[in-house]
Amino acid sequence: MRPYYITKRANGYYGIRLIDQKTGLITCDRNTHTKDRGVAESIAVGWMEGRVKP
Repeated sequence: MRPYYITKRANGYYGIRLIDQKTGLITCDRNTHTKDRGVAESIAVGWMEGRVKP
């Protein structure tokens, strides 16, 4: 199971869902405020490493 999923929303912005690895439940579903998938990936990695607060 992945630690996060990135989805493109209807408005064109990417959203990230963080997944709890033990339970498999979504712990956080946030908008990244970007239309660039590469930037969204960077934000997701920052959230996972704790550098950026979700």
